Amino acid sequence: MTIKRILLLLLCIGNIALARAQQTKMVSVGNHSLEMIQAGTGDYTVIFESGFGSNYKVWGNVASEIANTNQVMLYSRAGTGKSEPNPEPQTLEAAIKDLSTLIEQAKLQPPFILVGHSYGAFIIRGYAAQHPGQVKGLVFVDPAHERMMQELKKADHAKALKDIELQNSFVPDRFKQENELINKIFEKGALPDFGKLPQVP
Repeated sequence: MTIKRILLLLLCIGNIALARAQQTKMVSVGNHSLEMIQAGTGDYTVIFESGFGSNYKVWGNVASEIANTNQVMLYSRAGTGKSEPNPEPQTLEAAIKDLSTLIEQAKLQPPFILVGHSYGAFIIRGYAAQHPGQVKGLVFVDPAHERMMQELKKADHAKALKDIELQNSFVPDRFKQENELINKIFEKGALPDFGKLPQVP
């Protein structure tokens, strides 16, 4: 399957519950362990990055379909699913480091296609910038953008502030620290300087 067909398929398939036949395993990334699944064989390894507060299961049959023709890796970030919380602050940089370490520990082989939903878009952008030679494609599914909140405030400042307050009130305690760090990215309107993205589809 060509990279173009993989990207189109990823954009077209809906998010359904993961096939129950798949089994997860726990992989140490230093001072905590992450829950992950590997499946499939093929030329590319497609790595799925979930949105804020979500575990690997949100990708469901998307990953099952891609695994018919390529390798896939799904995982739950620190503190989600069965993954252990990061004893250190769960910053964006820490999330990218976890992903990088997980790829090394799981002995995943490039080329990689990275798929990021919402907050996961920040993580795949950071990883791709730090490892440009390993990444052959990027798929952004309803991605977050660092300037999103600034633009919303320009459109309707009062409503944007109300929306932030409402979201903050819904965030479970275990995710509040990470949520505050994400809010700081939105307030600043910029990501850390991870470098330039690779020139890939």
